[in-house]
Amino acid sequence: MINFIKNIVYLTLLVLCCNFAFAQDTISTNTQTSVSVFASLDISASKLKNDFGIITGLKAGAILNKNLVLDFGFNSLISRNIKASFVDTVTNIKPTLEFTTLGAEIGYIGNPQDKICYTAQFGFGLGQLKYNLIYSNSKGIENYYPYYQKDWFYYIEPSINFTYQASFWFRTSLNVSYRLAFDCDYQFLKDRYKSPDISTVQYKLSFIFGDFE
Repeated sequence: MINFIKNIVYLTLLVLCCNFAFAQDTISTNTQTSVSVFASLDISASKLKNDFGIITGLKAGAILNKNLVLDFGFNSLISRNIKASFVDTVTNIKPTLEFTTLGAEIGYIGNPQDKICYTAQFGFGLGQLKYNLIYSNSKGIENYYPYYQKDWFYYIEPSINFTYQASFWFRTSLNVSYRLAFDCDYQFLKDRYKSPDISTVQYKLSFIFGDFE
């Protein structure tokens, strides 16, 4: 499994390096540089230990000379199905897992002239895991905010996505990536999440708005 992950990372880096070398060739023969800015709403499905969760995110970025992509953004677990194994003794409620990441991506669009194009990307950033009490006001206790610890980790995420260019201002994209986490060791009571528990394949649907002329 480790060798498989390494091969994915190496292959993505190789594709990016080759494409960037080609892009530099193209840029050097073109004195004009085009820049398109965009914003994206992302919806992802990802497994965290033994449970699948839904993650949403926002990102902003730019496309240089129709090929080079740079973006940054954040993602957060919005599904509330991943619960702690213990019960908070004050509220009698199981805390909910919170998962957030903040990172950047660099990529290359292989065939920007086509209606459906592919992009090889490499992402990296920081993330956080923690438990939190989430309940309705009727069940909440005023000024009760228990602390269940938290843990920071960092990650890399090679990916490939296929984008449909619907118009000059709107695109949709399907993305498959592998999040490889490092230095994660979140533990509270008997519950524990380590790097292999959150290193997983992620499937993403993106709605992209911008000026793509």
